[in-house]
Amino acid sequence: MLTDREKFIAHYVAVSIIGAIDKQSEEASRKVIDALHNARIRKLSWDEREEVIDELNQEFLMSKIFLDDRRKGKKDTINKKWGDMI
Repeated sequence: MLTDREKFIAHYVAVSIIGAIDKQSEEASRKVIDALHNARIRKLSWDEREEVIDELNQEFLMSKIFLDDRRKGKKDTINKKWGDMI
């Protein structure tokens, strides 16, 4: 069974991905995350939740920087698969 923190991480990542694909605003995604928090993860404090969000956003940024750097090192990345960046 997942802890409340793990549940929140799963929901946050899912909403972030779906929101990005659907080109939703950060505010819209935040409202969905708030609703999920209230419905599914009530035991996780708001402070803990904000800490998780900050940590995940930092990790997302570092992953983006890493992947952007890898793409710059390859000539034609438009037609290549993700595995070709490694």
